[in-house]
Amino acid sequence: MPLTTVGKIFKPQLRRDATLEIVTEILRDWLALPDAEVDVSAGGPRGLRVAMTLGQTDAGAAEIVEQALAAYLFESTVGVAAAS
Repeated sequence: MPLTTVGKIFKPQLRRDATLEIVTEILRDWLALPDAEVDVSAGGPRGLRVAMTLGQTDAGAAEIVEQALAAYLFESTVGVAAAS
């Protein structure tokens, strides 16, 4: 549990951690995208920004991911990893 210097729960970090957990669960368990990478940071008009990177083989799922996350109150972007 993230804490402030005086021992109180640090809510911004707690929100980021919870968002990372739920988005990862959606991508890996619900949408079967185990190679997706998720980055959650502060920012955006709603306070959190979630950037997801899908593997090359999952590029066709970008629209499905966007639809699955549309109802959540954070800004989200979906990209595809560059070919290596």
